[in-house]
Amino acid sequence: MTKNIWLKGGRLSICVILLICGCNTAVPDPVTNGDGTAKLSGSLSVIATGVVDGDTNDPSTAEIDNNGSDLTKVQDLPNPSTVGGFLGTRGQGSDVFDIYRVSLAAGQSAVLLLADPTANDFDLFLFDEAGNALDTSEGVGRAEQVVAPTNGTFLVQIYGFSVDMSGDAGGLYTLLVGRSAANATIAPSEKLSSLYPHMPDEIIVRYKKGSTRTKSISATKDFDYEVLSTKANQSNIELVRAKRRSGSGGRGAQSKSQSAGTIAPILNRPFSDAIASIKQLRRQSDVALAEPNYMRFTQAVPNDEFYNIQWHYPLISLPEAWDITTGDASVIVAVIDSGVVLAHPDLQGQLIAGQDLISDANIALDGDGVDTNADDPGDRNIQGTKSSFH
Repeated sequence: MTKNIWLKGGRLSICVILLICGCNTAVPDPVTNGDGTAKLSGSLSVIATGVVDGDTNDPSTAEIDNNGSDLTKVQDLPNPSTVGGFLGTRGQGSDVFDIYRVSLAAGQSAVLLLADPTANDFDLFLFDEAGNALDTSEGVGRAEQVVAPTNGTFLVQIYGFSVDMSGDAGGLYTLLVGRSAANATIAPSEKLSSLYPHMPDEIIVRYKKGSTRTKSISATKDFDYEVLSTKANQSNIELVRAKRRSGSGGRGAQSKSQSAGTIAPILNRPFSDAIASIKQLRRQSDVALAEPNYMRFTQAVPNDEFYNIQWHYPLISLPEAWDITTGDASVIVAVIDSGVVLAHPDLQGQLIAGQDLISDANIALDGDGVDTNADDPGDRNIQGTKSSFH
């Protein structure tokens, strides 16, 4: 079988020979060649934004270093673009990752599609130009997706998890760059990321019904497991701790081979033992679900008994702000408004002398115009009229 890669957009004439087999349906007979075959001719359009991974095994193309040994020389991509690439055994070594540079608008995404997700497990990472991780997608399915948080230039890394951790011979991938994340029709159904706060070595495991479990669940290639607890009313759910074996791949290889350049030391790629073990557990036949033990954080809210009916505070993200600070009595905040209820219990001891800016005494009903007394009765209580302040 001959495989060809077209590097530039255009039109390609093709000729396909089809075998003709018996058929009982009433369809027109194709034009045959008299020998049981038929000829189908047409054209195949190659998209102009198509790009090929720069370090494949194709001897007819010049190699582009996109392994990240020098971030100034990684492979640049247009936006939009569709990249065809490969990770795995290459020449005398392994191609563990590919790194691309691309400019994205806020909300645009990069989507990774695997040709054979049952055999290959590749992950997708998004970095800023300084090498700091901004988004990761580390599941085990066909698709992974990362999203640009702002407008800018980013580094997109495709990491061959199964190549690095399991000695996988490798496989093909497609990278779709420049789609809107909100409109992406191809995206992972669930996001697994080392950046989400979780216990670094704990996993929640649910086993398939009928599976036989022991005190220690079945080990995976790089991890042993210790059962921490079993949910009393759900006998097929356990909390386990992953214990990395000495000499296993992935994180250990990264720390030991930076000088050799087999893992890009200039990219701060996050790595979690919990996520790595989950990826391996999800491929075990008796495991129905494996999830991180996510960390949840309480948010500071007032002890006001009526806080739950004050719907407007969450809309302006005050609970998140209160996690950072609940204020400083030395800070004075100026509020320009039509007035407050001075007798309100929440305001007692919180106000300083204000300024009356209502110049029309007939509206203010305070006997004068502008003065240093901010307490104006106003005209709201005049029968048959609305407040002039609103």
